[in-house]
Amino acid sequence: MRSALLLCLALPLSTACLSAAEITTAPTRAGDTAPRADATPTPVRASLANSRVSSRTLALNQPVRVDFTTLPRQIEGIDIASAVSNALAVGTAGDQWRLIGPVKVTEHEKTRTLLIAFALAPRRTGEFSLPAIPVTWLANEQVVEMGLVTVADRIAVGTEQRPLPKEIDGVAGFAWGIPLEEAAPRLGKTERVGDAVVAKPAQGLSLKFRGGMLCEATLDVASLTLDRARDSFLERWGAPQLDAKDEAGATTSLTWILGWTSIVAQPAATGITLTLVREDLQERLARRQVAGSVFDVLEGPDVAPEPVDPEVESERRTSEAEKDFGKPTIPAPE
Repeated sequence: MRSALLLCLALPLSTACLSAAEITTAPTRAGDTAPRADATPTPVRASLANSRVSSRTLALNQPVRVDFTTLPRQIEGIDIASAVSNALAVGTAGDQWRLIGPVKVTEHEKTRTLLIAFALAPRRTGEFSLPAIPVTWLANEQVVEMGLVTVADRIAVGTEQRPLPKEIDGVAGFAWGIPLEEAAPRLGKTERVGDAVVAKPAQGLSLKFRGGMLCEATLDVASLTLDRARDSFLERWGAPQLDAKDEAGATTSLTWILGWTSIVAQPAATGITLTLVREDLQERLARRQVAGSVFDVLEGPDVAPEPVDPEVESERRTSEAEKDFGKPTIPAPE
């Protein structure tokens, strides 16, 4: 209780403080009416004064916006925005969420408390946890946990919930990740461009195979502007998660994140270009390249020790014993 009171005094009055019940309550199973006697009490998250989650129920194309407040910085030299971004990119967090835009850190002018805010796009459907954030700028290895959310296998279009679009699973009848040799009979002519094998099975459509599998596609559409196409895109994919603009306020790109599939629409010289990327496959290829080009080189080859001939080993030991014969022994320490 004393910790909670101290924390309240350290934070502005507008920030909600944790109650004594929140500090000592243990996790419960669904349907429980009281904390379980066998449960481990949840430790006090002294760093966390107030966290907010925009929604606990999402569609696959809806980002969740999160912010939380911590005590003033206790450890110098840590880039807080980078520390939070890194925590959101690795392990389970990176497998289930994608950071949208930068992490924003705001320091209160008087109290020096820190407000951290960011937005995440879900990578999959179902019920799972928001990422846990290590609060590395405070002492005692504290962690911020923000609970569960549920992601439906639908996309939100305005106020409606609609089925997932086919682009999540593939392009033009080709499934994401399909091996090149399996798709080859339907591709026609292919050519190598850089590290990719490119096929053009339809007008303006390019399928790009990297590492032997389909992981990217581009579609060039002539005589169409982004402004004219915007409403149709919103009807199919919902609101874009990113809307980039130039200094004059004109849209330079629209980005949709639908699970592991990203779709970017950009103006082109004679129309627009759509770029579809299956980001999990791209990430898998990048990891494979780093492992082969960096980690395997640093570790070196696995060289098994040569087998030892028992007779040769016996002769070696006999020879060493003969060399040591007659030498004074080393006295034991007193």
